[in-house]
Amino acid sequence: AATVNVAEQRGHALLARGHALLARSLPDQAARCYDEAYGLLGETAAGMRARDLAHTALLAACAAAPSDADALAGLTLREREVAELAGQGLKTRDIAERLVVSPRTVDVHLTRIYSKLGVNTRAALAR
Repeated sequence: AATVNVAEQRGHALLARGHALLARSLPDQAARCYDEAYGLLGETAAGMRARDLAHTALLAACAAAPSDADALAGLTLREREVAELAGQGLKTRDIAERLVVSPRTVDVHLTRIYSKLGVNTRAALAR
């Protein structure tokens, strides 16, 4: 009876998943799959290929990721002010008082900021 190396099979499955993620323009996720595949396949030919693919995918992810400066450039001056204060943990009412606007105006700014930056919480904004 033939033995099946489950770790090796999982490693090859992760390679395939990495290829699919890369094809969907998700290099950061692909890199994680390739890295995990390398961990399972080790110093075999497939393992070395996985390591190389992980490195290439990470480089692609870094090149594709917008920098914080690029993301902030899309905000208006007032949105940047609101984002900075919200990121510091201030509540809507406190931000409104500081900027001399209504709490509703702060909420509208936050909605636009979240949309532009692709986040949906103040905690994510702080990062």
